[in-house]
Amino acid sequence: MVNKIIALTYILMLGVPAILLVASAFADRDFDEKRAIAIFAFTNVLGFLSNSYWLFVGSMSVLLYLTLPKQKAIRVAAFMFLFPLMPSLEKLVLIGGVPLIQISWTRFLILILLLPMLADALAHRAVFRLPLDKYVLAFSALLIALESRDVSFTASMRNALEYSLDILLPYLVISRQIRSWDELRQVFTWLLAGLTFLGMLNLFETIRNWHPHHGIVNELTNTMTRSVSRGGFARAFGPMDKASASSFALALGCGIYWILYPLMQRKVRNLLPIIMLVGGLIVTFSRGGWVASAIIGAGAAATSKVRNFAKAAIWGAILVTPIAMFTDVGQFAIQALPFVGQEDTAEARTVDYRVELFSAGLEVAAKYPLFGTPNLQQEPAMIAITQASGLLDLVNHYMLLLLNYGSVGLVLFLLIFARTLLLLWTTRALAGPPNSWEKHACTALAFTLGALLVQIITTSALNRVGLILWCIVAIVAAMHSITQAAIHKSR
Repeated sequence: MVNKIIALTYILMLGVPAILLVASAFADRDFDEKRAIAIFAFTNVLGFLSNSYWLFVGSMSVLLYLTLPKQKAIRVAAFMFLFPLMPSLEKLVLIGGVPLIQISWTRFLILILLLPMLADALAHRAVFRLPLDKYVLAFSALLIALESRDVSFTASMRNALEYSLDILLPYLVISRQIRSWDELRQVFTWLLAGLTFLGMLNLFETIRNWHPHHGIVNELTNTMTRSVSRGGFARAFGPMDKASASSFALALGCGIYWILYPLMQRKVRNLLPIIMLVGGLIVTFSRGGWVASAIIGAGAAATSKVRNFAKAAIWGAILVTPIAMFTDVGQFAIQALPFVGQEDTAEARTVDYRVELFSAGLEVAAKYPLFGTPNLQQEPAMIAITQASGLLDLVNHYMLLLLNYGSVGLVLFLLIFARTLLLLWTTRALAGPPNSWEKHACTALAFTLGALLVQIITTSALNRVGLILWCIVAIVAAMHSITQAAIHKSR
């Protein structure tokens, strides 16, 4: 208990300043930081001091009911704020000894915050009324159908329920409950606060070489989190369970900061959130996240004024150069870069593994071209690259889709995001006057989504990584709907 209280104290000491830091960046203070701090504090107190999983989720249900207003957009914002704040906390729910669903932190939030808004969302916009609806529904239906191969009826129903919670429900609710640009800005601000805390916690984990959430995971789920190191450094991941997922969320945070930057006051302290985000991302030692953040940064530079670009470049050089040149972390980060660092190291071997996975994957995909195979681990090519522990690590999400759902599943996934990017381009052309924040937000979100789609070449887009992508699709659908409604209103 003492260790849990110490961990809770550190988390509160990091989280409250992170929220206040984001709140102070905006002159109008539209962000309700007092409510955010209360939710953050009570969530962590309940999580660390509860000795029962069901006591925790029951108490959280009451907390969210009492602290959140009836405004739908604030509930969406709270969902986006909360999802990176706790570990997955997965628990299998049994009824009569039969597995019903694998509940997790994000699925709990979806059930408590988003599900009650589904009826109102569909009353506002029926299914198939938004341009992306048919693509998301078709992809979900395909996954549910293909996951039903060679499994029992009960397992099929469980898969259908879980895919509906992970993809369909967040998309349908978020795409219809954000109904103005002001509400969208609130959602982004709450999300930035949660991700800024994640960056600060990652830095703390690296400095202390300690994961504060070990205790809560062990207490509530009777499982242990696994610390992973790279080059002698512990890979920070905060509450996100894995370093790759943490880096994905923080790369998103860099994009959200860029989206909100024009609305911030021009004060030096407002650079602190992006410093926390980038710093927290670096210490995950996840190279895919580094690449994604570099793409986002390049997009910001390419679309900014020369003066702003020069200022950002100078500050970046001042901050990064000493770290890269004179610290062990910086030196290792350089050595870990593919084709730049040392050969015959663990970091270089991870690149070799991805090459082997690509070759083996193409061999298996040629045997099952349309819909993939549910018996992937029985294929000789896959057995050859399976780790000694029995783990077949599909670290390329596009390859994962191709192997499990065939070319049909992969093409449909690509079609969804191609259509999403096209819809962003269309929305940008129609939204607001020239140089407006609305146009800026469309541009920044397009670069951010593109960067994240590059990052999933190096990681699987499952669990919270996948949730982030589907939330972005929903937000783009909402942006287009808001723009179309404004056009119709002006006529």
